[in-house]
Amino acid sequence: MKKQSIAIIAVIAIVIFTFTGIASARSYYTKQGYPFSISRELLDKAMSMISHGDKAAFNKLVASGLVGITRSGVEVTLVDTHLFSGIVKIRPVGSTVEVYTLTEAIK
Repeated sequence: MKKQSIAIIAVIAIVIFTFTGIASARSYYTKQGYPFSISRELLDKAMSMISHGDKAAFNKLVASGLVGITRSGVEVTLVDTHLFSGIVKIRPVGSTVEVYTLTEAIK
C-alpha cells in the first residue's frame, strides 16, 4: 500500500513538472474559433451556453466584449495550465492581457 502511494505521488509530480516545463519551453499559436475570456467563470458560462445550444445568449456575451473568439495564428505565451480541466491561461506575445481558453485552442 505504501509503495503504491509513493508511485502515485511520483506520477503526479512527473505530470506537474512536465506541464510546467512545457509551458516555459516553447511558443504556442492559437487556433481559429475557440472561446476565451479574462475570467474562468465567464469562460465556464460561455461553454455552458455553447453546450446547451444557446447561440443567442452566447452571441450577446461575445457582443458585450466579456468573451471573445480566437483567431488563427496569434502567438501566445502559456501562463498557466489547469490540470485535468481542459483550460489554459494564455497571453498574446507583446500584450499584458491574460485570458482563459480551452487547451485545444492552442498548438
